Amino acid sequence: MTDAALDTRRLSAAQRVLRAHNLLHEDISMRRFSNNFLPADDVLADTYGTTRNVIRKVLTLLTQQGVIQRRQGLGTFVTASQLRFALNAPAGEQQFLSAELGISQVQIASVETIAVPGTVASALQQNPELCACIEYVQFVNGQITTLGTSYLLDPRARQVREGLFQGGLQSHLRTYGMTTFANEVSIQALNADVATAEALGVPEGHALIYTRRVAFDEAGRATELTYTRHRSELSAFVVRGEGGTGR
Repeated sequence: MTDAALDTRRLSAAQRVLRAHNLLHEDISMRRFSNNFLPADDVLADTYGTTRNVIRKVLTLLTQQGVIQRRQGLGTFVTASQLRFALNAPAGEQQFLSAELGISQVQIASVETIAVPGTVASALQQNPELCACIEYVQFVNGQITTLGTSYLLDPRARQVREGLFQGGLQSHLRTYGMTTFANEVSIQALNADVATAEALGVPEGHALIYTRRVAFDEAGRATELTYTRHRSELSAFVVRGEGGTGR
């Protein structure tokens, strides 16, 4: 799997953009901005722990997706059409299975200990100081199929090492003693934007599956928020009721 590992070198810039895009898109979807106007670019960069250059790229993507509009002298505001795209997790606890169609491996590209972003604290309804942020890439039969970003509150997640491993992220996390007992999942169909298309090696507009997953521990506490973008032709998803087995 040398080629797979080498392919991830070109992903870091795209993943920084997608990480900020995930968080800003969720805050917009959850209507967390007063009067639907976004703050200035430098404020957004500080809020999401990134640079103004990354924020400009994120805002360009959101503009292309019809989520926001930017007007000189007026600012950046959410379009009315975006209100239809709110991320709504299914009610109740769910078990979530992700079945890649072939031999699966995960490349953990980076593991950072960061201050918990406000978006993550709101989604998990907890407010600890620190969390692990894991950027990863899933491969099936040597092809990149999935880009993912996970925010994990469990301190053991900060010990996860970078590298290429058999199976998926969740199976790898179990080797560190971390187990997911239930999930709430949102699944959406979308088309690849420029950053995602470049990272996955697909044409812009390629059909993708976008997921937002909140994972719960045995005590019912939300401990993980994960965003993923999957090539639709190489992934399949099943959501089961309580009592299923999480992957």
